[in-house]
Amino acid sequence: MVYSSSLLSENWKFQVNLSLCSNFVSVLNEFLLAPC
Repeated sequence: MVYSSSLLSENWKFQVNLSLCSNFVSVLNEFLLAPC
């Protein structure tokens, strides 16, 4: 039980990091492509 809940929280952290990363990459792309 403890193992599955800790696994779930790790997965949640991973999902949050992934979405933050993709948001950062898209903002960076817009910033880099803006002057063109």
